[in-house]
Amino acid sequence: MKYKYKRDGNEAEIVKAMEAIGATVNKINGRDIPDLLVSYRGKWFVMEVKTKTGKLREGQERFQQVNCATVYVIRTADEAIEVLTNN
Repeated sequence: MKYKYKRDGNEAEIVKAMEAIGATVNKINGRDIPDLLVSYRGKWFVMEVKTKTGKLREGQERFQQVNCATVYVIRTADEAIEVLTNN
């Protein structure tokens, strides 16, 4: 079954804010795979964009467990910037 990928409405603003502080943002497409791979000051961050009330799907939670990955769930540009600057 082919999966039609839909970007969250708040993603463009979040990406723009991260790029404004010098981050490189790569959008990822795929079912249950995080939305963004972000490079900032020599570090990599894996991020899942959710709307204000959005929740992780079961497959997204499984991705983190299977890959032992830290996936930051972000809802706003401020949250994204905080992740980048505090880690």
